[in-house]
Amino acid sequence: MTENIREQMIASFEKTFDMPAFLAARGFVVPATERDALRLEMTQPATGETVLLQKDLAAGSWTYQNALKPEDRGSPSQYIEMHDRVSRDQSLDRLIGYSTERNFSPDATAYRRARQEKAPALRDAENRHTVALLQEKAAQRLLREYGVQPAQLESGRFGQFRSPSDLDRLVAEPQGLEASAFRPTDRKLVFTERALDAIGYERTSGGDRACYMYTGSNPSPETLRKIAHVVAELPLGMSVVLAFGRDERGRELAERLRALAPSLKMERESPQFGARWADQMQVEQRHARSLQRSSTRDLSR
Repeated sequence: MTENIREQMIASFEKTFDMPAFLAARGFVVPATERDALRLEMTQPATGETVLLQKDLAAGSWTYQNALKPEDRGSPSQYIEMHDRVSRDQSLDRLIGYSTERNFSPDATAYRRARQEKAPALRDAENRHTVALLQEKAAQRLLREYGVQPAQLESGRFGQFRSPSDLDRLVAEPQGLEASAFRPTDRKLVFTERALDAIGYERTSGGDRACYMYTGSNPSPETLRKIAHVVAELPLGMSVVLAFGRDERGRELAERLRALAPSLKMERESPQFGARWADQMQVEQRHARSLQRSSTRDLSR
């Protein structure tokens, strides 16, 4: 058998391989407390080994990662190779054996029984995992519509967006003063109306050296008091940028913040086009998609 044919066969069998059932047959269980539905967590009580599973909804296959050993990760066949200490060809043989009803080896029999008699806790965890993945996929689709590429979004700075409801804090006017994460290496404090505008600014001008505060387009007196306190306590070397919209409302908002600390120099940076930084990001993203489609059409001629 050539290597290419073997890998095709492994990929085919992995699409129908039930890795949660496989681990359950080996004594793994779902913990009582779930930490993250985007990863299906299973633990072997006898050894303490914890495996985090994730399903590819499009392909139907599973991948795994050892919670304590990041290098121990991959597909079901790779798990079998590493943990059963077998060759690549032998891992294919085992995948075939697990799916063969007439294979009465102890491992294959235990696997099929675990698959048919799956514990309710495991079924529930799988269902929550699927729902979480679908919600994350919907959130990523909406992020792209706003001009944000999920792979380029710095979750450590702006947080994670795992469901459509998470996007409310991106596009909605904040009820009070809200902020991104701060890092010791930050050199700019940037004020924007919303978190989405901050992401747009970061994309072109932030350079991973800015932290952000979101004021809304009409901050309350309480919010203005908090802003005055923040700028009064700025660390040495931190500059302040007023990255509000380039319309009249944005200019008025910038003047209101300047009035809070007249002696402090505050730079004004507006988007080159669009009312807000989020608008510019969306226009640039649509333009990039248009160029990509044009390039694809040219190559297909």
